Amino acid sequence: MFHGRLPDADVVFRYLFPELNEKLEPILKNRYPAGTRVVSRTFSFPALRETGRERIGSETVFLYKID
Repeated sequence: MFHGRLPDADVVFRYLFPELNEKLEPILKNRYPAGTRVVSRTFSFPALRETGRERIGSETVFLYKID
């Protein structure tokens, strides 16, 4: 994930612990163009622009957009 090629996408879904999201965030920003949406279950990204969140049962789903 940190060294391989990421596929082309306009929506990226991740379910990773916060320390991995923090490490992955600059890679996502460099790899994907502005406007790409990122969805994360349970764990947030520290600096991506959050555009929404929804509580589903005991989980929170976060929605971000890369600037």
